[in-house]
Amino acid sequence: MFATEQQKRDLAEDGAIVVRGLFSGERLRRMRQAFDHGVTHPSPQHGLAYAGTPDEHFNDYGNPANRDVHLAAIKDLGLAEFVASLWDTEHVWFVGEELFIKKGGKAGRSPWHQDTSSHILQVSR
Repeated sequence: MFATEQQKRDLAEDGAIVVRGLFSGERLRRMRQAFDHGVTHPSPQHGLAYAGTPDEHFNDYGNPANRDVHLAAIKDLGLAEFVASLWDTEHVWFVGEELFIKKGGKAGRSPWHQDTSSHILQVSR
């Protein structure tokens, strides 16, 4: 799947887009495999945010030990190609993952954070 010209315009204008149909049931299962691997193989800095409160949730991020699993999912699903077409570029970089598990479908608060480029890998197209 490649980005449409309308999606490119919407991204430029709104800063975010919804891409309907990008993830079929099978594609979601593939993403879930990578997510589940990350949860069952957490980094040393993983933990529970807001432990003991109604907003308690699992959080982990930037686990270099899991990068090959996440990178394989990105490649298997052609996500780098889609993003490259959306950005009109040949270069897409995998920075790292952040995993949240919020119990009960709650949207509760998350710790303040700033996205940074701590682990950068080039995704070759």
